[in-house]
Amino acid sequence: MTKAPDFTKRLPYVDVVKGIGILLVVLGHNAACEPGFHLTTFIYSFHMPLFFFLAGVFHDETRTLVSHLASKTRSLLLPCLLAFLAWVTLQAIFMPEVLFPILGDLSLNALYGTGKTLFWGQLWFLTSLFVTTCVCHVLIKAPLLKGSVIRSAFALALIPAGIALLEWAPTLHSIFIGERNFIVTVVGLPWNIDLLPITAMFYLLGTSFPKRSVENQKWNPPMFFLGATTAFVLAGCGVLLLDWGMDLNNRRYDHWAGSTCVAICGIGGVLLLSLALEKLAIRWPTKTLSFIGQRSLFILVLHFSLQQNSFGKMISLNIPWSVAYVCSFAIGLIVPIGVSLLWERNWTKTRSRKKPVS
Repeated sequence: MTKAPDFTKRLPYVDVVKGIGILLVVLGHNAACEPGFHLTTFIYSFHMPLFFFLAGVFHDETRTLVSHLASKTRSLLLPCLLAFLAWVTLQAIFMPEVLFPILGDLSLNALYGTGKTLFWGQLWFLTSLFVTTCVCHVLIKAPLLKGSVIRSAFALALIPAGIALLEWAPTLHSIFIGERNFIVTVVGLPWNIDLLPITAMFYLLGTSFPKRSVENQKWNPPMFFLGATTAFVLAGCGVLLLDWGMDLNNRRYDHWAGSTCVAICGIGGVLLLSLALEKLAIRWPTKTLSFIGQRSLFILVLHFSLQQNSFGKMISLNIPWSVAYVCSFAIGLIVPIGVSLLWERNWTKTRSRKKPVS
Protein backbone atom coordinates (compact mmCIF):
# COMPACT_ATOMS: atom_id res chain seq x y z
CA MET A 1 0.00 0.00 0.00
CA THR A 2 1.42 3.39 -1.02
CA LYS A 3 1.82 5.84 1.82
CA ALA A 4 0.22 9.24 1.23
CA PRO A 5 2.72 12.09 1.03
CA ASP A 6 3.13 14.20 4.15
CA PHE A 7 2.78 17.76 2.85
CA THR A 8 3.44 19.29 6.26
CA LYS A 9 6.62 17.35 7.13
CA ARG A 10 9.41 19.76 7.97
CA LEU A 11 12.39 19.86 5.62
CA PRO A 12 15.61 21.19 7.22
CA TYR A 13 16.71 23.26 4.22
CA VAL A 14 13.28 24.92 3.96
CA ASP A 15 13.61 26.22 7.54
CA VAL A 16 16.95 27.71 6.44
CA VAL A 17 15.17 29.31 3.46
CA LYS A 18 12.63 30.83 5.84
CA GLY A 19 15.45 32.09 8.05
CA ILE A 20 17.19 33.82 5.16
CA GLY A 21 13.88 35.17 3.89
CA ILE A 22 12.78 36.68 7.19
CA LEU A 23 16.22 38.24 7.71
CA LEU A 24 15.75 39.92 4.32
CA VAL A 25 12.30 41.14 5.42
CA VAL A 26 13.71 42.69 8.60
CA LEU A 27 16.65 44.19 6.70
CA GLY A 28 14.33 45.58 4.04
CA HIS A 29 12.39 47.43 6.75
CA ASN A 30 15.52 48.75 8.44
CA ALA A 31 16.04 52.50 8.30
CA ALA A 32 19.29 51.91 6.40
CA CYS A 33 17.30 50.53 3.44
CA GLU A 34 15.58 53.67 2.23
CA PRO A 35 13.08 53.48 -0.65
CA GLY A 36 14.83 53.79 -3.99
CA PHE A 37 18.15 52.33 -2.84
CA HIS A 38 19.40 49.53 -5.06
CA LEU A 39 19.72 47.17 -2.09
CA THR A 40 16.13 47.90 -1.06
CA THR A 41 14.81 47.27 -4.56
CA PHE A 42 16.85 44.07 -4.81
CA ILE A 43 15.44 42.71 -1.53
CA TYR A 44 11.86 43.71 -2.28
CA SER A 45 12.02 42.10 -5.72
CA PHE A 46 11.90 38.59 -4.33
CA HIS A 47 11.59 38.41 -0.54
CA MET A 48 7.76 38.33 -0.44
CA PRO A 49 7.41 36.18 -3.60
CA LEU A 50 9.72 33.78 -1.76
CA PHE A 51 7.22 33.36 1.09
CA PHE A 52 4.27 32.85 -1.28
CA PHE A 53 6.39 30.23 -3.04
CA LEU A 54 7.24 28.50 0.25
CA ALA A 55 3.58 28.46 1.27
CA GLY A 56 2.87 26.64 -1.97
CA VAL A 57 5.67 24.16 -1.33
CA PHE A 58 3.83 22.89 1.75
CA HIS A 59 0.31 23.09 0.37
CA ASP A 60 -1.69 20.05 1.49
CA GLU A 61 -3.72 18.98 -1.54
CA THR A 62 -5.44 16.19 0.38
CA ARG A 63 -7.53 18.52 2.57
CA THR A 64 -11.11 19.40 1.78
CA LEU A 65 -11.86 23.07 1.13
CA VAL A 66 -13.63 23.42 4.49
CA SER A 67 -10.70 21.87 6.32
CA HIS A 68 -8.26 24.09 4.44
CA LEU A 69 -10.28 27.23 5.24
CA ALA A 70 -10.40 26.32 8.92
CA SER A 71 -6.67 25.61 9.05
CA LYS A 72 -5.68 28.85 7.33
CA THR A 73 -8.09 30.90 9.41
CA ARG A 74 -6.26 29.67 12.51
CA SER A 75 -2.74 30.09 11.13
CA LEU A 76 -3.15 33.34 9.16
CA LEU A 77 -6.18 35.34 10.29
CA LEU A 78 -6.03 34.55 14.01
CA PRO A 79 -2.52 36.10 14.32
CA CYS A 80 -3.90 39.26 12.67
CA LEU A 81 -6.76 39.43 15.15
CA LEU A 82 -4.52 38.76 18.16
CA ALA A 83 -2.02 41.37 16.98
CA PHE A 84 -4.83 43.93 16.56
CA LEU A 85 -6.20 43.21 20.05
CA ALA A 86 -2.72 43.48 21.56
CA TRP A 87 -2.10 46.75 19.72
CA VAL A 88 -5.45 48.22 20.80
CA THR A 89 -4.82 47.16 24.41
CA LEU A 90 -1.44 48.91 24.49
CA GLN A 91 -2.89 52.04 22.87
CA ALA A 92 -5.77 52.03 25.36
CA ILE A 93 -3.30 51.89 28.26
CA PHE A 94 -0.85 54.52 27.05
CA MET A 95 -2.90 56.79 24.75
CA PRO A 96 -6.62 56.33 25.48
CA GLU A 97 -7.48 59.92 24.61
CA VAL A 98 -6.08 59.38 21.11
CA LEU A 99 -7.34 55.84 20.54
CA PHE A 100 -11.01 55.83 21.51
CA PRO A 101 -12.26 58.64 19.22
CA ILE A 102 -10.78 56.91 16.17
CA LEU A 103 -11.16 53.23 17.14
CA GLY A 104 -14.09 52.67 14.78
CA ASP A 105 -12.23 54.10 11.80
CA LEU A 106 -9.08 52.15 12.66
CA SER A 107 -11.10 48.95 12.84
CA LEU A 108 -12.65 49.56 9.42
CA ASN A 109 -9.24 50.32 7.96
CA ALA A 110 -7.88 47.11 9.45
CA LEU A 111 -10.75 45.15 7.89
CA TYR A 112 -9.77 46.56 4.49
CA GLY A 113 -6.63 44.50 5.00
CA THR A 114 -3.97 46.18 2.84
CA GLY A 115 -0.53 47.37 3.82
CA LYS A 116 -1.57 51.02 3.85
CA THR A 117 -4.68 50.58 5.98
CA LEU A 118 -3.64 47.95 8.53
CA PHE A 119 -2.39 49.21 11.90
CA TRP A 120 0.81 47.23 11.22
CA GLY A 121 1.36 47.38 7.49
CA GLN A 122 3.44 44.20 7.29
CA LEU A 123 0.34 42.14 8.09
CA TRP A 124 -0.86 42.64 4.51
CA PHE A 125 1.03 39.45 3.71
CA LEU A 126 -1.21 37.36 5.98
CA THR A 127 -4.48 38.60 4.48
CA SER A 128 -3.07 38.26 0.97
CA LEU A 129 -1.77 34.76 1.64
CA PHE A 130 -5.15 33.71 3.04
CA VAL A 131 -6.94 34.75 -0.15
CA THR A 132 -4.18 33.24 -2.29
CA THR A 133 -4.05 29.85 -0.60
CA CYS A 134 -7.83 29.42 -0.57
CA VAL A 135 -8.22 30.29 -4.26
CA CYS A 136 -5.25 28.11 -5.20
CA HIS A 137 -6.72 25.21 -3.23
CA VAL A 138 -9.80 25.36 -5.46
CA LEU A 139 -7.67 25.65 -8.62
CA ILE A 140 -5.46 22.71 -7.65
CA LYS A 141 -8.52 20.48 -7.30
CA ALA A 142 -9.27 20.97 -11.01
CA PRO A 143 -8.30 17.85 -13.00
CA LEU A 144 -6.60 20.00 -15.64
CA LEU A 145 -4.02 21.28 -13.13
CA LYS A 146 -2.97 17.95 -11.65
CA GLY A 147 0.31 17.77 -13.57
CA SER A 148 3.18 19.94 -12.35
CA VAL A 149 4.18 21.05 -15.86
CA ILE A 150 0.68 22.17 -16.81
CA ARG A 151 0.25 23.81 -13.41
CA SER A 152 3.51 25.76 -13.80
CA ALA A 153 2.51 26.87 -17.30
CA PHE A 154 -0.88 28.00 -15.99
CA ALA A 155 0.84 29.90 -13.17
CA LEU A 156 3.07 31.82 -15.58
CA ALA A 157 0.07 32.54 -17.80
CA LEU A 158 -1.44 34.50 -14.88
CA ILE A 159 1.17 37.27 -15.25
CA PRO A 160 -0.69 39.37 -17.89
CA ALA A 161 -3.88 39.19 -15.81
CA GLY A 162 -1.91 40.26 -12.76
CA ILE A 163 -0.40 43.27 -14.51
CA ALA A 164 -3.78 44.33 -15.89
CA LEU A 165 -5.42 44.04 -12.48
CA LEU A 166 -2.67 46.11 -10.84
CA GLU A 167 -3.25 48.88 -13.38
CA TRP A 168 -7.02 48.74 -12.95
CA ALA A 169 -7.22 48.52 -9.16
CA PRO A 170 -8.35 51.71 -7.40
CA THR A 171 -5.95 54.17 -5.81
CA LEU A 172 -7.08 56.42 -2.96
CA HIS A 173 -4.86 59.35 -2.09
CA SER A 174 -6.25 60.02 1.36
CA ILE A 175 -8.17 58.37 4.18
CA PHE A 176 -10.15 59.88 7.04
CA ILE A 177 -9.51 58.78 10.61
CA GLY A 178 -11.31 60.53 13.43
CA GLU A 179 -12.30 63.45 11.15
CA ARG A 180 -8.65 63.99 10.21
CA ASN A 181 -7.43 63.64 6.65
CA PHE A 182 -4.28 61.53 6.27
CA ILE A 183 -2.51 61.98 2.94
CA VAL A 184 -1.30 58.54 1.98
CA THR A 185 -1.44 56.33 -1.05
CA VAL A 186 -3.92 53.58 -0.36
CA VAL A 187 -3.78 51.22 -3.27
CA GLY A 188 -5.53 48.06 -4.25
CA LEU A 189 -8.64 46.13 -3.39
CA PRO A 190 -9.65 44.77 0.03
CA TRP A 191 -7.42 41.96 1.30
CA ASN A 192 -5.08 42.60 -1.63
CA ILE A 193 -7.34 40.81 -4.10
CA ASP A 194 -5.76 42.83 -6.92
CA LEU A 195 -2.47 41.01 -6.20
CA LEU A 196 -4.11 37.59 -6.50
CA PRO A 197 -2.93 36.59 -10.01
CA ILE A 198 0.68 37.43 -9.14
CA THR A 199 0.69 35.89 -5.67
CA ALA A 200 -1.14 32.82 -7.03
CA MET A 201 1.55 32.46 -9.68
CA PHE A 202 4.32 32.15 -7.09
CA TYR A 203 2.14 29.94 -4.88
CA LEU A 204 1.31 27.52 -7.71
CA LEU A 205 4.97 27.38 -8.73
CA GLY A 206 5.71 26.38 -5.15
CA THR A 207 3.19 23.54 -5.29
CA SER A 208 5.00 22.22 -8.39
CA PHE A 209 8.44 22.40 -6.80
CA PRO A 210 10.05 18.94 -6.30
CA LYS A 211 11.09 19.66 -2.73
CA ARG A 212 12.23 16.17 -1.77
CA SER A 213 14.11 15.28 -4.94
CA VAL A 214 15.97 18.60 -4.73
CA GLU A 215 17.04 17.82 -1.17
CA ASN A 216 18.45 14.48 -2.33
CA GLN A 217 20.66 15.96 -5.05
CA LYS A 218 24.26 14.73 -4.82
CA TRP A 219 25.86 18.10 -5.57
CA ASN A 220 28.61 19.20 -3.21
CA PRO A 221 28.38 22.56 -1.40
CA PRO A 222 30.63 24.47 -3.88
CA MET A 223 28.22 23.60 -6.71
CA PHE A 224 25.25 24.90 -4.72
CA PHE A 225 27.18 28.06 -3.79
CA LEU A 226 28.06 28.61 -7.45
CA GLY A 227 24.43 28.17 -8.46
CA ALA A 228 23.26 30.56 -5.74
CA THR A 229 25.85 33.17 -6.73
CA THR A 230 24.83 32.93 -10.38
CA ALA A 231 21.15 33.33 -9.51
CA PHE A 232 21.79 36.37 -7.28
CA VAL A 233 24.03 37.98 -9.92
CA LEU A 234 21.31 37.56 -12.54
CA ALA A 235 18.72 39.03 -10.18
CA GLY A 236 21.05 41.91 -9.32
CA CYS A 237 21.69 42.67 -12.99
CA GLY A 238 17.96 42.74 -13.64
CA VAL A 239 17.42 45.22 -10.81
CA LEU A 240 20.52 47.41 -11.21
CA LEU A 241 20.93 47.48 -14.98
CA LEU A 242 17.43 46.99 -16.34
CA ASP A 243 15.22 48.40 -13.56
CA TRP A 244 13.20 45.20 -13.29
CA GLY A 245 12.15 45.73 -9.70
CA MET A 246 9.08 44.68 -7.76
CA ASP A 247 7.30 45.75 -4.56
CA LEU A 248 4.02 43.92 -4.13
CA ASN A 249 2.78 45.96 -1.17
CA ASN A 250 3.20 49.17 -3.18
CA ARG A 251 1.90 47.56 -6.39
CA ARG A 252 5.16 47.99 -8.23
CA TYR A 253 5.88 45.51 -11.04
CA ASP A 254 8.31 47.14 -13.43
CA HIS A 255 8.31 44.56 -16.24
CA TRP A 256 5.90 41.68 -16.76
CA ALA A 257 8.66 39.25 -17.79
CA GLY A 258 11.77 40.87 -16.32
CA SER A 259 10.43 41.36 -12.80
CA THR A 260 9.15 37.79 -12.81
CA CYS A 261 12.56 36.47 -13.86
CA VAL A 262 14.29 38.54 -11.17
CA ALA A 263 11.95 37.13 -8.51
CA ILE A 264 12.45 33.55 -9.71
CA CYS A 265 16.24 34.04 -9.74
CA GLY A 266 16.13 35.47 -6.23
CA ILE A 267 14.01 32.57 -4.98
CA GLY A 268 16.34 30.10 -6.69
CA GLY A 269 19.37 31.80 -5.17
CA VAL A 270 17.98 31.50 -1.63
CA LEU A 271 17.03 27.85 -2.19
CA LEU A 272 20.48 26.95 -3.52
CA LEU A 273 22.22 28.87 -0.74
CA SER A 274 20.12 27.02 1.84
CA LEU A 275 20.98 23.64 0.31
CA ALA A 276 24.67 24.59 0.30
CA LEU A 277 24.59 25.57 3.97
CA GLU A 278 22.72 22.41 4.93
CA LYS A 279 25.39 20.22 3.33
CA LEU A 280 28.31 22.00 5.00
CA ALA A 281 30.21 20.19 7.73
CA ILE A 282 29.95 23.34 9.89
CA ARG A 283 26.42 23.16 11.32
CA TRP A 284 26.01 26.44 13.20
CA PRO A 285 24.93 28.58 10.21
CA THR A 286 22.25 26.05 9.33
CA LYS A 287 21.05 25.65 12.92
CA THR A 288 20.93 29.41 13.48
CA LEU A 289 19.03 30.15 10.28
CA SER A 290 16.70 27.20 10.88
CA PHE A 291 16.01 28.45 14.42
CA ILE A 292 15.14 31.88 13.04
CA GLY A 293 13.07 30.43 10.20
CA GLN A 294 10.90 28.39 12.55
CA ARG A 295 9.88 31.63 14.26
CA SER A 296 9.34 33.67 11.10
CA LEU A 297 5.65 34.38 11.82
CA PHE A 298 6.39 36.13 15.13
CA ILE A 299 9.23 38.06 13.51
CA LEU A 300 6.99 39.11 10.61
CA VAL A 301 4.25 40.37 12.91
CA LEU A 302 6.39 42.20 15.48
CA HIS A 303 9.64 43.33 13.85
CA PHE A 304 8.55 46.49 12.04
CA SER A 305 7.23 48.51 14.97
CA LEU A 306 10.05 47.38 17.26
CA GLN A 307 12.72 48.23 14.71
CA GLN A 308 11.31 51.61 13.69
CA ASN A 309 10.52 52.79 17.22
CA SER A 310 13.87 51.71 18.64
CA PHE A 311 15.70 53.42 15.78
CA GLY A 312 13.82 56.67 16.35
CA LYS A 313 14.52 56.52 20.08
CA MET A 314 18.25 55.94 19.55
CA ILE A 315 18.51 58.82 17.08
CA SER A 316 16.76 61.12 19.57
CA LEU A 317 19.48 60.14 22.08
CA ASN A 318 22.18 61.19 19.57
CA ILE A 319 23.42 57.64 19.08
CA PRO A 320 25.37 57.39 15.80
CA TRP A 321 23.20 56.38 12.87
CA SER A 322 25.35 53.37 11.98
CA VAL A 323 25.02 52.01 15.52
CA ALA A 324 21.28 52.70 15.50
CA TYR A 325 20.89 50.78 12.22
CA VAL A 326 22.56 47.68 13.67
CA CYS A 327 20.96 47.85 17.11
CA SER A 328 17.43 48.42 15.78
CA PHE A 329 17.90 45.46 13.41
CA ALA A 330 18.94 43.29 16.37
CA ILE A 331 15.96 44.47 18.44
CA GLY A 332 13.55 43.79 15.56
CA LEU A 333 14.89 40.25 15.38
CA ILE A 334 15.67 39.24 18.97
CA VAL A 335 12.56 40.53 20.75
CA PRO A 336 10.09 38.66 18.47
CA ILE A 337 12.17 35.50 18.88
CA GLY A 338 11.95 35.92 22.66
CA VAL A 339 8.17 36.37 22.45
CA SER A 340 7.97 33.27 20.26
CA LEU A 341 9.94 31.19 22.76
CA LEU A 342 7.68 32.33 25.62
CA TRP A 343 4.61 31.49 23.55
CA GLU A 344 5.98 28.03 22.70
CA ARG A 345 6.83 27.36 26.35
CA ASN A 346 3.38 28.35 27.63
CA TRP A 347 1.65 26.52 24.78
CA THR A 348 3.58 23.33 25.59
CA LYS A 349 2.62 23.61 29.27
CA THR A 350 -1.04 24.14 28.36
CA ARG A 351 -1.05 21.15 26.03
CA SER A 352 0.62 18.93 28.65
CA ARG A 353 -2.02 19.86 31.25
CA LYS A 354 -4.83 18.95 28.85
CA LYS A 355 -3.41 15.49 28.09
CA PRO A 356 -5.49 12.78 29.76
CA VAL A 357 -3.71 10.71 32.38
CA SER A 358 -3.43 7.10 31.21
